[in-house]
Amino acid sequence: MDRNHGPFLPFNEDNTTNTVMSYNFAGKPAITPMTYDIKALQSIYGAREYNHGDTTYSFESVYGYTDVNEDYGATKEIKQTLWDSGGVNTLDFSNLTPDKYYFDMNQGGIITTQKAYNSISYKARTDDSGTEYFTSKFGTAIAFDTVIHNLINSSSDDYIIANSAANIFSGYEFGISTGDDIIEGWNYLDTLDLSNYAFDSVIQTQSGDDLILGLGWDSSITVKDYYAVSQSDRLNITFEQESPPPVWEKIIVRDTINISKVQDIQKEPKPTNTAPTDISLSSNSVKEFSNNGTTIATLNTNDVDAGDSHTYKLLHDAKGRFKIDGNQLKVKNGNLLDFDDNSSHDLKIRTTDSGGESYDKTFTIDVLNQNLAPTDISLDRNSVKEFSNNGTTIARLNTNDVDAGDTHTYELLDDAQGRFKIDGNQLKVKNGNLLELIYKVDIKR
Repeated sequence: MDRNHGPFLPFNEDNTTNTVMSYNFAGKPAITPMTYDIKALQSIYGAREYNHGDTTYSFESVYGYTDVNEDYGATKEIKQTLWDSGGVNTLDFSNLTPDKYYFDMNQGGIITTQKAYNSISYKARTDDSGTEYFTSKFGTAIAFDTVIHNLINSSSDDYIIANSAANIFSGYEFGISTGDDIIEGWNYLDTLDLSNYAFDSVIQTQSGDDLILGLGWDSSITVKDYYAVSQSDRLNITFEQESPPPVWEKIIVRDTINISKVQDIQKEPKPTNTAPTDISLSSNSVKEFSNNGTTIATLNTNDVDAGDSHTYKLLHDAKGRFKIDGNQLKVKNGNLLDFDDNSSHDLKIRTTDSGGESYDKTFTIDVLNQNLAPTDISLDRNSVKEFSNNGTTIARLNTNDVDAGDTHTYELLDDAQGRFKIDGNQLKVKNGNLLELIYKVDIKR
């Protein structure tokens, strides 16, 4: 092994949790290419679409799961990687056996048990410092450029690390124990779904910057750093919607001999304005670098109040990329829609009805890759010796192209009267006899 040439992974990442090419065999064996292996291959050959639609991955163990069509992993402890090229993706842990789990939803994160997480120590080859590094014993890693949106919890204690997408954390059923969960790394786009719980049935306690939600049945959720941000930037928590209470009215009833009594009768409540229940988009994709003002989708609101009217507001515009015009979602700054920079963006929309009731929803807008023209050609050399042999390589050509990983062919439009030719990506001598250095001297008389 040549230890003087690289690049190499940092010693703390050089292990079989990150790459099958590592000589630091820490923990159980990897049965698939791991996160850095996939990233390297995709950098060279491009990323192939796989499960590009909305996909739910159901886990029977932290090293075995199914996407309905196919089973992945093994029945014994191993390491593997989950790769998904797009869509709204959900991790379903409701079938896991009781344990304490660690779920990192980020790209490069790992799904494992709390006991196995960073439990294996190793000393990296070629590291003369003798430092001891740690990695996980087994589990399923999340590939780079794989975006996980939703998570259904297990029935045990879960340590959940959110990512930057609009996450929905669900699986909390009233009357069923789900352990003591911890959620960290969330942002204001995320939602904790407690729609099976009435607001007053959940005990809310502040502990430092953390919010602790007591669900009963030996279950709780700790939302880390909930109080460390302003109210508008906090995690969204949804509870069960309450029906309006019945209206009771006293009336006087008189009998035939004029003896009266008071009776209570129940009347139907007067019609109330009900909040919208959903927002939908007619499309959820846009071509990269689209013109400003391009219409992406038409918005529609679900509302049980027939004939109600609605207005829309963009609560999060993906850093100035989108805007709303009436009931249409449009491009605000198309220069920021670069597929190679980010293949999708999350935004948050609020619909408000005529009675002032509102509903918020987060959407993921996919950026569609477009083949753009190259922007420049460069040579690594621009000189050649006179009378060089035919076929002599003068320079290698390189193309600047915003489409990462694109391939290019070259054509010589002017060969300087037969002096040069192109072979693949190389500029070569075609006829060296014509390469003569001629000095031209101007003499003043």
